[in-house]
Amino acid sequence: MTPGKSSQSDLVDMEKMVNSITREIDLYWSAVESDEGNKLCSIHKVPQHILEVDRNAYEPIILSIGPYHHGAPKLTAMEREKWKRLDFILKLNCELSLQDYIRAIHKLEKQARCYYSEEIPMEKMMFVRLLLLDSCFILVKVDRTVVAAMQLKEVPTDVTPGSIAVKDGLNSGQEVESNCPMQRRETEIAVHEIELTKSHFDHIESKSNRTEHEQNADYASGCNNSGDWYANYAWHDLFLLENQMPFFIVEAVYNLALSKQRAKAFLRDKIVECVEDILRQFPKGIEESKKPKNFYHLLHLCHMYLRPTHKCVGTNQNHSKVRFFHHLVYLGQRYVGSNQKENEESRLLTRQKDCFQDEQLPIRWRQAVQYHEIGVQLKKRVYSIYEKHSLLDIKFSNGVLEVPCLTIDENTESLFKNLIAFEQMDSQYENYITAYIAFMSQLVSTSEDATLLIERGIIVHMLDNDDEVSAMFTRLSTHLIFGSDTYHYLQTLSYVLEDHYQSRLNRWMAWLWRNHFSNPWLALGVLAAVVVLLCTIVQTIFTVLAYRQSH
Repeated sequence: MTPGKSSQSDLVDMEKMVNSITREIDLYWSAVESDEGNKLCSIHKVPQHILEVDRNAYEPIILSIGPYHHGAPKLTAMEREKWKRLDFILKLNCELSLQDYIRAIHKLEKQARCYYSEEIPMEKMMFVRLLLLDSCFILVKVDRTVVAAMQLKEVPTDVTPGSIAVKDGLNSGQEVESNCPMQRRETEIAVHEIELTKSHFDHIESKSNRTEHEQNADYASGCNNSGDWYANYAWHDLFLLENQMPFFIVEAVYNLALSKQRAKAFLRDKIVECVEDILRQFPKGIEESKKPKNFYHLLHLCHMYLRPTHKCVGTNQNHSKVRFFHHLVYLGQRYVGSNQKENEESRLLTRQKDCFQDEQLPIRWRQAVQYHEIGVQLKKRVYSIYEKHSLLDIKFSNGVLEVPCLTIDENTESLFKNLIAFEQMDSQYENYITAYIAFMSQLVSTSEDATLLIERGIIVHMLDNDDEVSAMFTRLSTHLIFGSDTYHYLQTLSYVLEDHYQSRLNRWMAWLWRNHFSNPWLALGVLAAVVVLLCTIVQTIFTVLAYRQSH
């Protein structure tokens, strides 16, 4: 091949590569633009290296919601419960058929896919069936309105999963109403697939000879009749990041099921009440009139409830240095006989404080024991109806650090890990929980810190011992991305608290109180010595004045 032909061939290959890359870029941006109106929230998968640290905190134990864990062998037992709840929902509104529910979800299928950050390889109608079953399970599990509705409605005893489709003519060859032939065919396939799975209802159909009153009572009281272990694990699984479902799907099913109810309740209000009950151990500062309405899924609603009630804005402001007190502290330390090492440490702290005020040092928090040693009072923030606050509303003023009470049980660690993953995986949400855990993990670094906070009533736990509390916060802070330059709602507090910690005056006053005023008898002796000293000074002054007057 001649050099000219070789050069021309290289140009052709390069042009093909440029066209290929340009085409891929155009496809990417066209996909982004098409999903711009739908992709309001992404339901992410936890990265593998985070997942390997503690799979039980991120993966469901017994219940699969959504496509990420669908079909896992260990989760098949609860699939039977989903079919039971679908049957329950279908009987709420006998004017509608299974076809109506499938058609409604089929219209939302593409929008639902956009909510998941990972590509869903599931075939369309299988995905529609999954959305229908999982939304029915969530609806019955978390909303008591649909259970109460069954007690108010008359449910025909001959309504079974098999007879629903027969009433619509789907098994008798009648054509399904639809303007689009393709959609009509897909809907028929979906109904047929669900009907083929009606073996899941065998245990329900076997009760068809029971009286209507008995069936209604069984549905109203038995939809959540799992044992304590199953019920607890089911609630645990409903608040995992990978186990979320777009809430508009649940809402669509709800609107169909209770469309004819006279006293129709708003679903979001009921879900909010349910989440309030789940988070009842945490203080919440949301006013009744400001309860969240626009949330994307259950974990997002939890995140909204735990947000701080106010934002701490602003940056570090250089506090004026009171040189007089610095010299007074230095003289006091010389008077009480501080050794050379302590003086060097004090001078080092002064230099650190200067660098901190000039924003040359990163933001840092200290251990609870360290704050206690320099005189910071650690108090539980009192919650009342007149002074509501969130779990994240930490307050520091006049040397008092007020921290809301944190109740820790067996599900607390998993909830916080998924909330952290929710924030760390999507930049549109502020890092409230991340900042709070970063602060608490430093505050409760050791078992001594945990014991101190437990004694103050700031932490209440149901774990084996205090060591487990500090160990839990250590695990929560593992792989936590929270740099010193990251803006967060506790930023102002961190500057003020660190400035207080590095103050030589505060350290000296704390040392004086701990060593000379902690014992009441010793404090009384010091007070008596001060009184004697004052009396001596007064007597000396009067003696000098009397001497001058006599001369």
